[in-house]
Amino acid sequence: MPSIKLEQRLDQYKTIYSELKNELKWKFADQRTLMIISSMYTTGRRSFDMPRFLDISDNIKQAAGVFSPLRSGNRYTFAAMFDLRFEEPKQHIKPFLALYEKMVKHGFKKNIFTYLSAIILLSKHPGEDEAHAKIGKSLAIHKGMKDKHAFLTSAADYPLAVLLAESALETDKLIDGIETFYERLAQAGFRKGNDLQFLSHILSLLPDQNPDLFIMRSIRIFEEFTKQYKKPKPPHYPEIGMLALLENGAMEIGAIMEAAQGLNSDKMFRWHKDMNLKTAVNLFISEKTDDPALLEGGLYHALEAVIQAQQTAAIAVITSTAAASQTSGS
Repeated sequence: MPSIKLEQRLDQYKTIYSELKNELKWKFADQRTLMIISSMYTTGRRSFDMPRFLDISDNIKQAAGVFSPLRSGNRYTFAAMFDLRFEEPKQHIKPFLALYEKMVKHGFKKNIFTYLSAIILLSKHPGEDEAHAKIGKSLAIHKGMKDKHAFLTSAADYPLAVLLAESALETDKLIDGIETFYERLAQAGFRKGNDLQFLSHILSLLPDQNPDLFIMRSIRIFEEFTKQYKKPKPPHYPEIGMLALLENGAMEIGAIMEAAQGLNSDKMFRWHKDMNLKTAVNLFISEKTDDPALLEGGLYHALEAVIQAQQTAAIAVITSTAAASQTSGS
């Protein structure tokens, strides 16, 4: 059964979603974007305020170039990211756009994924010299991903490369560690592909831990999902990785599935069952970041990074789907 805190987060999530849908329902063809924004505020450290949110989104639109994707509905997702990552969100818009241009100059492609990478990088390294150093390492990590999996790795992996660039490990060792997770989990029955690669990225966010432990936990969580519900689809592999960072993640499957089923039965969310499971895991993990015991050992920061990674990946998937639809329509 979901805890009281998780129930409260679910209620908060529904309330924010209702506000956003009433205000922006004609702005989005894919309502999952509103679900992501709602999840971001529910797991974030700042309460949702509609006027402030809309003001930030307007400022992003005004500052962006004429042909920038930030002049479309994407600006609302970025407004939430600015609002939740910076004390003075609007003051960081111009530095963010300047960092984006610098990243493009150094080899990143001009697309929404580089914008996502820029805001992650800026929130972690506001100093120009620090950010510059991370640009190089991020590109090196992305190249390493592509060398291992040429057909799986794309610009959509930029944000993950930026998050992994925070690791103290050298790039070669980091890539080798990711590949170890990928191959061993594939041997254990996980299906090879983008989702398994993302799971391997998540498990690599704590490089000082024993990889055998995370592999064992991932397999156990996979088995527990299969036993209590059904065999997890590859799109839910990242959620397995999130839970594997917790010592007792496999024991929480029942409460998480009950929370997901509650969203499935709600008329606002019933058409997005895959997203509902992602949301339930996301909210559950965010509840754990309130536990003081996690402040030691780096787990607290790893969990926050994983939540950001999952949300960013969800944005990337929806953005890619929308772009493909527009191309097909043309």
